[in-house]
Amino acid sequence: MDAQKDVQPPKQQPMIYICGECHTENEIKARDPIRCRECGYRIMYKKRTKRCILLNSGNSILDGVCIILLSFILE
Repeated sequence: MDAQKDVQPPKQQPMIYICGECHTENEIKARDPIRCRECGYRIMYKKRTKRCILLNSGNSILDGVCIILLSFILE
């Protein structure tokens, strides 16, 4: 019963956002205000992920083409 009290929730990683005005990268945590630290602009864009995304369409030829296209786009 005491073991459940000792378990801590996972720490949330800050997300990286790009300012819509000055294009600087900003790390924003869950409770931080959505505002650029450089210029104060409030429109931020989430940075594109670098991880691999797998698709399953049921057609192995199509899957191969999609993976090649995605890896080309993400580079």
